[in-house]
Amino acid sequence: MKCCDMKCGCDCRCNQKRIVVELLKEELYGDIESAAYIYADSLPVDEKEGGHEKHNIYDIIQDGNMQTTARLLDQAVEDCKETLFALTKRKLQGSEFDTNEWRIMTGSPVNDQDAYYLAMIVPDDIPDGTAHTLMTYAHKYIVNKVLEQYLIIVHPDGAERFAALALDAEERMERAVQKSTGNVRIVGHYFD
Repeated sequence: MKCCDMKCGCDCRCNQKRIVVELLKEELYGDIESAAYIYADSLPVDEKEGGHEKHNIYDIIQDGNMQTTARLLDQAVEDCKETLFALTKRKLQGSEFDTNEWRIMTGSPVNDQDAYYLAMIVPDDIPDGTAHTLMTYAHKYIVNKVLEQYLIIVHPDGAERFAALALDAEERMERAVQKSTGNVRIVGHYFD
C-alpha cells in the first residue's frame, strides 16, 4: 500500500508528475556550428596566422573535429545533468528510469542516438512553462559549454566568453526552478 499524503514523510510520488526534456543532437550541433561561425567571423584577421586560428573555429563540426566535438557534447550533457542534480540533492529511487541501459551510452564518442533525454520528477503544480524554460536553458548551457571546452583547445582567449554564457544559462535554470516552485527541488532521473 502506498501513501498519497506528501506530508507523511514517506517517499511516495503522489502529487508529482514526470517531465522529459528532449535535446535533439541535430539542433545542438546546428547551434554550436552557428555560434562558432559568428564568433570566428567577429575576430580580427591576424596577418601572421593567415586566418588559420579562425579556420579551426569555423570547422568545429567538420569531419576532422567531429569526434572531439561529439565527446565534448557528451561531457556537456553530463555537466548539465550534474547541474540539475545539484538542484535536487536526491538519488534515483527505483522507477522505470532505473536501468543500466543508459549508462552504456554516457560519454561515448560513438553515441549514435538522435537525442539526449533529461527525465525529471517535478511537483504536480509546477507550470508547464517551467519545463519549457528548463529545456531552453539546458540547450543553451550545453551549446556554450561545448564551445567553451573547444575554444580552450583552439583559441583560449575566447573560452572565457562562452564560460560566462554557460554560467548564465545555469543560473537561469536554477532561478526558473526556484521561481515556479518556491524552494522545492526537482528530482532528477536522467537517461540517454
